[in-house]
Amino acid sequence: MRFLQSIALPIRAVFKPRGFSGDGEALERLKGWGLPLMALRWLAYVAIFLLRDYETLQPPFVEPPFGLDLGGYRLLEIYTAPVFGALLIGALVLTVWGYLRLRGQSAPVGRILDAIGVAFFVPWLAVSVADLALIHVGMWRLAVVAPIHTVVLGWESWAAVELVGGRMTLKTSDTVILTLLLMFVWIALCAIWWR
Repeated sequence: MRFLQSIALPIRAVFKPRGFSGDGEALERLKGWGLPLMALRWLAYVAIFLLRDYETLQPPFVEPPFGLDLGGYRLLEIYTAPVFGALLIGALVLTVWGYLRLRGQSAPVGRILDAIGVAFFVPWLAVSVADLALIHVGMWRLAVVAPIHTVVLGWESWAAVELVGGRMTLKTSDTVILTLLLMFVWIALCAIWWR
């Protein structure tokens, strides 16, 4: 029973981050979840890329970067997914930390990492299932996938901001700005390498 309660914790945090973040005890129980969940996500991408890109031969939405041929890019994408993920999550953590500092507030980096780790994991599970379903039914197209992923990215970013802001008072404008900043950083970095 305790195991099921532990698994329910990050799910509750993402579906009701505002209520969850007001519960100091619940926030404490999230301590240490961020890094393992992010490691799991980015290691899982290796399997997803193998399935999506090699088994179903799904072409990328845009050409591979830096003039790489598709085969070489796919191989690099598989091998660099965990490193890219670590850099991306590090950039998101620094974005939140830096914005809070500029606004005269602060949060421990570990709490920011835990919030981002949890908030960017649970919705990703759902969108990964949706992605596989879209591939299966032949709907893996940018016009279909981009809106879905944008909504999920907004949800992940907002939930992370709400979880970080749990013990401080963030104005609505700060929550909106920080959510949009996280989305921008994610999209900008992924545009460089991810296809």
